[in-house]
Amino acid sequence: MQVTVNGNVVNIPSDLSQITLKQFIEWYDEYGRSLDEKLSAILASEYKDEILREFDLEEHIINEALAWFSFFSGFDFADIKGTENAELIIDRYKIIRYLLKENENDFEEFPREIEWNNEVWAIQDFKVDPKSKMDFNEIITSKEAMRQLYKLGKSRWESLLYLSIIFFRKKGEAYTDELMHEDSERMKLMENLPMSIAMQVGFFLKNCVDTWQKISAYSGEGEADQISPN
Repeated sequence: MQVTVNGNVVNIPSDLSQITLKQFIEWYDEYGRSLDEKLSAILASEYKDEILREFDLEEHIINEALAWFSFFSGFDFADIKGTENAELIIDRYKIIRYLLKENENDFEEFPREIEWNNEVWAIQDFKVDPKSKMDFNEIITSKEAMRQLYKLGKSRWESLLYLSIIFFRKKGEAYTDELMHEDSERMKLMENLPMSIAMQVGFFLKNCVDTWQKISAYSGEGEADQISPN
């Protein structure tokens, strides 16, 4: 949506398809991580009355919307406070927030083909069984990538960038280690992946952990590493 702020027209995303994965990672690093920590504190706190928690949660969501506006516009929310745009931005952000949560919990059938960037792409079918079309190297690479990212304290959104490189490929394209190289053309391309598609790939952040636990059980490694939910 377009909003005029101090005579400047700025674009504020109102749909997941309008946000790239790179933009969302940057938003999360600047605002999202600390906001998630505050949300966790609210959810973990004890309240004499649950209605007080609801008040705090509503205020928190509004603070998320203010940060969302500031990040994408470069302006302070005070510049539009009290205008029709202010309420509209908060309402649109609530829709974005809902879509993020819904897509995060939306389990689809895979493999799935998607038209993007004038080509047909496919989200790979992640299974460990004789019918699996994924090669064992892909599974091991994805596990090791997540292990290293977790050790570096990376968020699930940064992890999603690497998972997209592994699991979201052109139809019929074979996986190669070169795809994962830093600053590779594929990594740059995945940074521009719309969040509407990236969230579908995000299914693997949950599915991978379950699969890794099975692999670890077969190999005698013990429990699989836990991936940070943030």
